[in-house]
Amino acid sequence: MSIILQPIIEKEDSVLKQIYEHYIEAFPPAERRSEQQFYDLVNHSKSNINSILLNDEYVGYIVTWDLNDAIFIEHFEVFPTHRGKKIGEKVLEHLIQDNMLVLLETEPNDYGEMATRRIKFYERNGFTIIDKNHVQPAYALEKDPLTLFLMANDEIDNYEEVMEELYKTVYEGLV
Repeated sequence: MSIILQPIIEKEDSVLKQIYEHYIEAFPPAERRSEQQFYDLVNHSKSNINSILLNDEYVGYIVTWDLNDAIFIEHFEVFPTHRGKKIGEKVLEHLIQDNMLVLLETEPNDYGEMATRRIKFYERNGFTIIDKNHVQPAYALEKDPLTLFLMANDEIDNYEEVMEELYKTVYEGLV
């Protein structure tokens, strides 16, 4: 199985449009950026949008942020027709081997079966819940902040410092 993370480096990239279409279907409005905010990630020095290719077929995407001591996964989707093939596991392995610490937010398990399945997936891949009251700031004035689980693949020695950088880098200036 040959999985490649293909960076999207131009707003005009046709794959970016496809990613955005999947993104608005996969994530509820409160958990996603506006179209303009999403497209602007391409030009942000700390954000990365990658299409996930399996044997040259586009099977998902991942949006990450480079922090000083970690990488933060903001959005990650393997398309439903390709789930169960260990693609997500391989993407996480790739990120973890290249970075000491990987962080992500996920919906609490009381959101339903899919949320519980996501948490179990991340736990099988070495992540643990480190904060059950993590607040994702609102992506827009008309949206509310969300209380989510914060998960990590390792302990965080400098938790406050990492959280300050996460909020400043990923969420500052949204509203």
